Amino acid sequence: MHGLGQRAPLSRRAVLGYAGIALVASACARGTPASATPPAPTVQPRPTVVDGPMPIATPTRVRAFPPTLTPVPTIPPVLSPTPPIVPSPTAPPSATPAVHAAPPTPAPTTSISRSGGTPRLSDVAQRTPADVIAYLEGRLPGYPGSSPEWVIDFSPSDILETMDTIVLDEVRQRRGDQALARIYDVIAQDVLATLRDEYGDRWIVVALDAGHGGKKGFNWDPGSEGTEAEHTRAVAAAIVRLAARPENRRIIVRPIYNDAIADDFGLKPPRNRSTVNTTLMRQARASMLADEAAAWNRAHPNPSDQVAVHEISIHFNVGAGGALVLHQGDTVRPEFAERSVDFAQRYLRRVTTDLNATGLLPSPLGLWNGDGLHDDVMMYRPAALSAPLSGATLRYGALQGHGYLPRFIAQVLANH
Repeated sequence: MHGLGQRAPLSRRAVLGYAGIALVASACARGTPASATPPAPTVQPRPTVVDGPMPIATPTRVRAFPPTLTPVPTIPPVLSPTPPIVPSPTAPPSATPAVHAAPPTPAPTTSISRSGGTPRLSDVAQRTPADVIAYLEGRLPGYPGSSPEWVIDFSPSDILETMDTIVLDEVRQRRGDQALARIYDVIAQDVLATLRDEYGDRWIVVALDAGHGGKKGFNWDPGSEGTEAEHTRAVAAAIVRLAARPENRRIIVRPIYNDAIADDFGLKPPRNRSTVNTTLMRQARASMLADEAAAWNRAHPNPSDQVAVHEISIHFNVGAGGALVLHQGDTVRPEFAERSVDFAQRYLRRVTTDLNATGLLPSPLGLWNGDGLHDDVMMYRPAALSAPLSGATLRYGALQGHGYLPRFIAQVLANH
């Protein structure tokens, strides 16, 4: 694991914001709480999604850690038109809507198929804050036994920070929208190609997040340089489009972000932090996919029918000066962390080669800090955190580690 003490200092803006962190006290192993907030309620363990080609009842351990990288062929980039990026300033938040414990919305008609063939998973991006509350309380139809624990440690996960945002802005300024669209496509096709390398000819469900964003006029977060959220959404759209190609026939992409829905659980300040709300919404949706995949695997024990789940969050950076992937750390199951690191290494080797081959970047893209890897320990101290944090570790919540998010869930449930 790569600790902050082993890394060169890096000046960067918030990748996910304070609300996207998990706050884990170093004394947790001894049972000491990380804060005075009441601990999360007792929960039921969630079903395990098989991370290897075998029935769900037998968890599969992935390759030894660290994994061995195989040679990565260069994939020719694909040209496709992409609408120009229009930077969106952060809008002032409107009045916080109250989230009532109303009946959950009906399950989407695209719910998981149990008749064999292609797994069909629900459009979880349509789930609302009321649905998430019902899910956390075990009341959401289609997810029997769901609980707060299900939103933590449910699949491999990686945050891809392929380059600094300003590099994308410069490509657009110097080369135009068509060149920028080519960069988007190279990143997207390399994500899909790396998933194929990682999982072979298996069904793969991708819980896809486009970093930052949110509902405009309520909680829109433009990200770094004022354009990051627009870039992340363009890459996510390219992943969805390219997933329809024949070589990706066994990759099922399901977005977990939805800018049309306000990510808000009705908490009052100072507990109501928009980025924590967003993290919980997206992680809950991703974990719903993991539960649906587990249900499919139980109903389809044939190894060739088994479904793997991998969460991918698209981001860009400030001041990194190279390609970077944030991978899972030691607070998730080892088989998830190993898969996360292996994916990160494969992706970094592939994407730096392919992006440099385009000749469109203002300078060659290398790897941040020599290997491009960093675990889930936050790389900066959030400005919103003014109180001392003696003996505490800040972690990225999107990488599913234990810590702050369960405490926030407890606050949300106590408010309803």
